[in-house]
Amino acid sequence: MRGYDVYFVHRFRLGKPGPLSIDECAAYRTLDALKRARPRSISVCSIDIPYTRQHQKFKGREPITARQIFDLIETSAGPSFKGHAVVDIHSKTSEGFSNYPVDHLTAIPLLVSYFKKEFPKDCVVVSSDVGRAKEAAKFANELGADLAIVYKKRDENNEIKEVKLLGEVEGRIALLFDDMIDTFGTLEEASRLLKKEKAELILACATFGIFSTDKKGIPAIEKIINSPIDKIIITDCVPHPEGFYEENPWLVVLSMSKLIAQVIFCNHTNLSFRNTLNENLAKAKTGDLDIKIISG
Repeated sequence: MRGYDVYFVHRFRLGKPGPLSIDECAAYRTLDALKRARPRSISVCSIDIPYTRQHQKFKGREPITARQIFDLIETSAGPSFKGHAVVDIHSKTSEGFSNYPVDHLTAIPLLVSYFKKEFPKDCVVVSSDVGRAKEAAKFANELGADLAIVYKKRDENNEIKEVKLLGEVEGRIALLFDDMIDTFGTLEEASRLLKKEKAELILACATFGIFSTDKKGIPAIEKIINSPIDKIIITDCVPHPEGFYEENPWLVVLSMSKLIAQVIFCNHTNLSFRNTLNENLAKAKTGDLDIKIISG
């Protein structure tokens, strides 16, 4: 490693049993070992950064954990640290937590290319809540599709009083869009509303397929199987146990490897990654972007 430019590509979630904190420590220990090998530079590509939803204080005395993650990475890498690449970070404001340049990778070119090829028929992109409407609108614009929004009216106790769909999905392909699928609570509710509104086909897509268990002990997979969702499209950013994809044939998994290789190449050769991303989007819109389908 001495004198080399090192690119550390890693996942915080290693897909093994045990708490996430153990996986985190593995990343920090590896960076510390790299730092002590005296490379010329260390660049980090974090495929999945945990706790990105904790990018601000929602209640008093809460930590801003997303900031801590960036600090720990930069401290572990030491003075040789050059920059950071992240994939579809939950809140783009989190990029400001880094003291170094941040490249933001996105799975949108892959998703656009997939839907252009597989579902060229009339699609409606659906945001499962108002908070994600802006990102859903961007995706709909790239896909050349209409936008619909699931609107939740709450009472004075913040309890959901009424759920409405703003937009038309009857007889059309409804595509739920989000950055991650965790417990599947929000998407389950949205999918049932789309079924009620007579959508012809109900799909969901996200960069991160976490599929965890909710507070009531119900696994996300169980809720998905019992929901009106016809198919879910994700990337391979979050690893899963062997046989997981085969056991869930409704799941389509796209590879992020090419995009990750592109950002490393651009950084190493001092090229603009933004230009490369725009080229990928242009190819995706015409269905000419090559994508690797791992499963489905």
